[in-house]
Amino acid sequence: QWFTIDLGEPTSLNSFRVWQRSSALFNVGNLKRFEVWGSNNPNTDGSWDSWTKLSTFTSFKPSGQPAGQNTSADVAFAAAGEQFTFPAGTPNYRYVRFKVLETWGGVGYLHLMELTFYKKE
Repeated sequence: QWFTIDLGEPTSLNSFRVWQRSSALFNVGNLKRFEVWGSNNPNTDGSWDSWTKLSTFTSFKPSGQPAGQNTSADVAFAAAGEQFTFPAGTPNYRYVRFKVLETWGGVGYLHLMELTFYKKE
C-alpha cells in the first residue's frame, strides 16, 4: 500500500513522528518497514516516475518481543511517537509518499493514529 500527503508548499523536511494505533501497538497494520518518497510535480497518473526515494525506515520496538507482546517500555516508546529523521541534504518537497513494505502484524493493510512532519529551521 501507499499514500500521498500534500504539504502545501515545498518544505525542507527534517524529520517526522508516527503515532501507532494504540489499541494494537506493534501489531496488525501499524507501520514496521516503509519508504518515504518526495516530489514537487507528481504525475497525474499516479505512477512513481516523478518521485525520488528519500529513505527506507524501520520502526523500533524496545523490547524486541514478538507482535502482540508489549512491555511497559514498548508502550511508553509508542506513546511518545516514534521519530524518524530524513538524510542530511534532503531537497525541499511539497508532496511526500509513504510506501508500506511491512506492517508489524504482516497484514495487507495499514493504520496509524497520527503523523507529524518537522521542517529544518
